[in-house]
Amino acid sequence: MGKAILITSGKGGVGKSTICAAIALDLAGRGKRVVLADADVGLRCADLMLHMQDRVVYDMGDYLEGNAGLEQVLVTHPYYPTLLLMAAPQLMSASDIKKKEMRALMSRLKEQNDFVLIDGPAGIGRSTRNAFFCADEVILVCTPDDISVRDGERVVQV
Repeated sequence: MGKAILITSGKGGVGKSTICAAIALDLAGRGKRVVLADADVGLRCADLMLHMQDRVVYDMGDYLEGNAGLEQVLVTHPYYPTLLLMAAPQLMSASDIKKKEMRALMSRLKEQNDFVLIDGPAGIGRSTRNAFFCADEVILVCTPDDISVRDGERVVQV
């Protein structure tokens, strides 16, 4: 059984998606089976970070709504065959995704992979709370400015 790690922050623009993509590429380069699950509902960017935007046909929302199977939603990286991407839905809202559904999906991904890296949204909204519920570990990304630190402290409280 793999491990789910949430990379999140209290504030946007601190580099969490960049860090998540870098960790995913490093682990895949070491031969680990990795899923990068973009959980930033409505504002995905992991597909762009990994240069896979033209490969995404279905996203997490399609799977959760029953419109696509897991094999259709998981996109294999062109240079790292052990790295899979699950893009966040752009046409759903966070309230459309239930905590129970998200947890079942992440559990299934953990059964088949060494790591599930969850590229979480900034802040403390529903998408972040759903991702927290699924994670075994959390990496909180902050920059050394007052706003980022204060918002990061708020995430820790939640």
